[in-house]
Amino acid sequence: MTAERSRQPGRVIVPAAAALFGVALAAAPLPASAQADGGISVEEYHRVFPPAPVGVRAVAEAGAVVVTWSAPPRVAGTGQPAYDPVIVAYRVYAVDGTGGRTLLGEVPAVTTHFRDESSGAADRSYSVTAVQRSGQESGLSAATTSSPP
Repeated sequence: MTAERSRQPGRVIVPAAAALFGVALAAAPLPASAQADGGISVEEYHRVFPPAPVGVRAVAEAGAVVVTWSAPPRVAGTGQPAYDPVIVAYRVYAVDGTGGRTLLGEVPAVTTHFRDESSGAADRSYSVTAVQRSGQESGLSAATTSSPP
């Protein structure tokens, strides 16, 4: 399936099944020029792909690092999320300076912390993503390194 350009600037017509399963949309961050180039709007993008969690912190404890975060932000002034609000899980990654990432674990959305007890945990940088019920995953949050307790 392919997306078709509509007659309205800044809009793309995507078949319903493709939009639901993300077939016709890329999972990469939305380029700033997408709206100007006739692509999907930021609002449409966030209905499909959630924003990344915010406030990610990593604190070293005895033999472990505890990573914490907050849910993706809501639309200012409305109290409503700008995306499909049904986040079902968060994924925690170890990230390196070259853009590489390794999945360390996944926790249900009711949890906003992850305990890394693996060797080398204190020397890692961490990022977190949000996963919607459709399976779409956000981009990585800002990376953070562990700090002493």
